[in-house]
Amino acid sequence: MTIRMRRTSSERTLLGGVAVTCGLLGVAAVGFGGCNAIGGLSDYHIQVPDVANCGVNHEDCATSLDVPGGTYCRNFDPVSMTCSGPTPERSDGQPCEPMYAPFCGCAAGETCCAASGPCNAANAQSGCAGLSDRFKATVSGFRLDKFEVTVGRFRVFVNEVVSAGWNPAPGAGKHTHLAGGGLNGGSEAGWDGAALPSAKAVWDANLIAQGGQQCTWTSDPGANETLPINCVSWREAYAFCIWDGGFLPSEAEWNYAATGGSARSDCSDQRVYPWGDDGPDATKLIYGCGYPTPEASNLGPGFIGNCAHSGGTNIAPVGSRPLGNGRFGQSDLAGSMLEWTLDWVGPPATNCVDCAVGSSNYTSTNRVVRGEPFWGEAATPTAAQRENRPPDARYDFVGARCARSPLR
Repeated sequence: MTIRMRRTSSERTLLGGVAVTCGLLGVAAVGFGGCNAIGGLSDYHIQVPDVANCGVNHEDCATSLDVPGGTYCRNFDPVSMTCSGPTPERSDGQPCEPMYAPFCGCAAGETCCAASGPCNAANAQSGCAGLSDRFKATVSGFRLDKFEVTVGRFRVFVNEVVSAGWNPAPGAGKHTHLAGGGLNGGSEAGWDGAALPSAKAVWDANLIAQGGQQCTWTSDPGANETLPINCVSWREAYAFCIWDGGFLPSEAEWNYAATGGSARSDCSDQRVYPWGDDGPDATKLIYGCGYPTPEASNLGPGFIGNCAHSGGTNIAPVGSRPLGNGRFGQSDLAGSMLEWTLDWVGPPATNCVDCAVGSSNYTSTNRVVRGEPFWGEAATPTAAQRENRPPDARYDFVGARCARSPLR
């Protein structure tokens, strides 16, 4: 396991600032976010206040961990969007409700639920729990941040955009470290050149709690700096990761990290949950709005209605449940935020290698999000859980984590 190296603010001072530092490294400056690598450091960062106290061990919030390449089995047929194993019907013969169909990768209306019981999230998962070696995906080695992007990290990004006019360069954010020049053989377009908002008032208006949502952003630094940023659009999450020297992970990359991969042809060693095969409980994830303490009243069918809906009250600081960490060390792959991925929702290639569903090969209006939200039910956070949302929408249960090129 390799952790990214970074400089401290004192080292930055000694080197006379980012521009000088990048000059000494032979690379071009990219504001406070890092340096553009030319065969050098692709993610040079400086330490800034309020971003270095994450997790129970008070780690650097931007810690990034190696995810060695490998293969895993998807839990659903990505072509027909139905279960990869048997497709049991409800006892009453009725189809799945739209709200729960995405939990097992099925289309609304399909009978993709357990053979008995209500068509709820738990039964939708159990109906698609079987793995199939017909639907494998292979990913090259990469790095994935240990923690979700925090408010503190995102604040530095917003300040840089507002104060210095930073904006992603056209084509930035591509997975260029992959064989063939990038995802889908290098055909991904990267950033489209669109400009980010230049006024802080616009960022505040977009990110601060609206409509009763528990948005974690505050106009000024405060108690939320180590909470995961939420209420961010897909585009803002993508821009942040580019600024921070990385990119949004593809769905396959994210899912591979959550399952722990597989060394067996039948994927029998693949994890059911990010932490392993043991069932979920309050020591491994936040669920049912059960932060800071789980309460029985938060675990019933009306779990969403039990949320406080103000100022991130039910949202835990990143890394609060280390027993729920994935095989490669990442925290909060379940029980915090759903996380934006690069992919549009759609049928990716069967048995794909370093692939994603791009706008060039599938027409869709939604992007894939992965994980389990803080208000979710304890029975549903399997590594296979899959949902999708409009890329311009904002939710208090959707955030992001960045992926990065492997260290050379």
